[in-house]
Amino acid sequence: MMPERAEVEAAAGIAIGDTFFAPEYSTENYTDDCDWCGGDHSVRVATGHHLTCSFCRFGTIQKKRIGNPTARTLTVGQIRILAGKAETKMEFMAYETGVGSGTVYTWGDRAFATAAEAVAAARGTVARLRGEILDRNKELEAKMADEAKATEEG
Repeated sequence: MMPERAEVEAAAGIAIGDTFFAPEYSTENYTDDCDWCGGDHSVRVATGHHLTCSFCRFGTIQKKRIGNPTARTLTVGQIRILAGKAETKMEFMAYETGVGSGTVYTWGDRAFATAAEAVAAARGTVARLRGEILDRNKELEAKMADEAKATEEG
């Protein structure tokens, strides 16, 4: 038997038409000269050999700016309570992003009661993404160092 709307809203502590906050951040993709080869797509190593730059594509590199953590105010359009053996999870869909075929927001993950909580979550996501970019750059640096060493030894 399906629970009545009032029962679902009471269990969720939120009702259709109420507002909640979702974390957001801005991204911008852009192209820039490669930091490693200066746009030459070639790097000179100690032996005088030139290596193709591992970081870029023809002297340019795609970069991404991530920042400006914010909170977006959304209106509850649908509430779903998923009760499993281990846990119960609340999900929402918002009128602004589409009910039925839009974005699903999970309470405490992508849906918050206050803007401050949503901004804090967005800051955490931005920090994680920036860390992933730094890790990727370190991997590329190591790869380039290995290529330079192999060329010098060969």
